[in-house]
Amino acid sequence: MTPFIRRREITPHIVFSGAVSGSGKSAVCSILSSLNRVEIRMIDHYYDDMCIVRYFDRITEDAATAMLRNHADVACYYQMIGRHVNFRPTDATSVLSKREIYEERMRLPDGPPTLERIRKEQPILHLAIHDVIGLTQPLFNAFGDRMTFIEIVRHPLQMVPHWCSFVDRYGQDPMEFQLCCDHRGRDIPFFAVSWAEEWRESNRIDRTIRAFKFFRDLRSTFLESLEERFKKRFFTVSFENFVHDPWPFIRKFEEILNTLSTPLTKKILEEQKIPRGVLANVPDHAHFKRYGTQSLQERGITSDREALDKNWAFVRGEASPECLRILESLSIEYEKTYGRVD
Repeated sequence: MTPFIRRREITPHIVFSGAVSGSGKSAVCSILSSLNRVEIRMIDHYYDDMCIVRYFDRITEDAATAMLRNHADVACYYQMIGRHVNFRPTDATSVLSKREIYEERMRLPDGPPTLERIRKEQPILHLAIHDVIGLTQPLFNAFGDRMTFIEIVRHPLQMVPHWCSFVDRYGQDPMEFQLCCDHRGRDIPFFAVSWAEEWRESNRIDRTIRAFKFFRDLRSTFLESLEERFKKRFFTVSFENFVHDPWPFIRKFEEILNTLSTPLTKKILEEQKIPRGVLANVPDHAHFKRYGTQSLQERGITSDREALDKNWAFVRGEASPECLRILESLSIEYEKTYGRVD
């Protein structure tokens, strides 16, 4: 069988920002996109879906590698000529924070001159992925040393209300775009295939907790098997630590991406209310309220620990004993690794 191939890539470097949904990726990604040469992040489910399909062995490795390289090169080329860019002012992925750059690109010639600009300017394509951290071997295979992976993690208890606001939409709501599988005539998300019966029988909180455990286990197995040269391209950001003190992380971004912060970086930090004394002190944006995130005033809390205590009360009202033990274990593990949330 003739293998698929793409050897003449044009994208100089790619930074993937990945997380379980609700980990605070939007805040971290907006800071990343403010750095010099880093493009405004794109949300493209193609990369998520390709990792999932490869995980289920429904596409060959050569085909996945060639298609990923081709898709990334198209994205890089299009961004450099202002094609398919997002100018919606209310979207977190809007290019309006770098409006002058993207408007200028729309007036520049395409074709070979664009390739020359790419070689000269060395843009960093910025792609966001969701819920597939442990499935990203195809990305490392495709992009190798041209890729940096920045993972955002967050205390699992902090993410429960967010997930409970949408978890029951999987396979039911046409506006929820997670890739699903057929299980005895029911659509279930790809990550629940190995525990499909539990998914069908669980309430929203138990589904959420079992999903967190699945993602944790898959990530651990993946990182253990990842080649050392790729581990050097994999960097984890604790959302709590980032929000309380962002600059050590920003300096690390500058180092691993060979770039520098800009005046826009400080502006975005201010817009995101970073650093924050309390994690829940989020910007007043409809996006947060849509997924169950309330302001400090609405929740009536004064500390991160108080927020966790409220979440524990919420979870204990609906979680099964088994899932409550799972969440307790995941929370202890997180705090041992990234520090206690106070």
